Amino acid sequence: MAPSVASAMADGALSGERCQKSADGTWTYAAKLTNHDTVREAFTVAIGLTRATAVLDHAMVQKTLGPGESADISAAGFGRDTPAAGTDCGAALSKASAE
Repeated sequence: MAPSVASAMADGALSGERCQKSADGTWTYAAKLTNHDTVREAFTVAIGLTRATAVLDHAMVQKTLGPGESADISAAGFGRDTPAAGTDCGAALSKASAE
């Protein structure tokens, strides 16, 4: 399993992150997304597969959550044939008010 790191743009909103290569040669990312704010927020999770400074592939997940709401999110089927060895999987999270 490659390491997965969230950005500080929506600190603490992602938990239980998992990113791994599947048996069919593609990658799958999953996590729990929680809105800790007191307003409705639109979140964008950008998942990237990288090696050194090269971006090998990416996926995006968008989800809007009300105050205190949580949801399981996932992206599957990206990064076909990207080798697991030496590949990092990371998530960057941003949010904007959905009010």
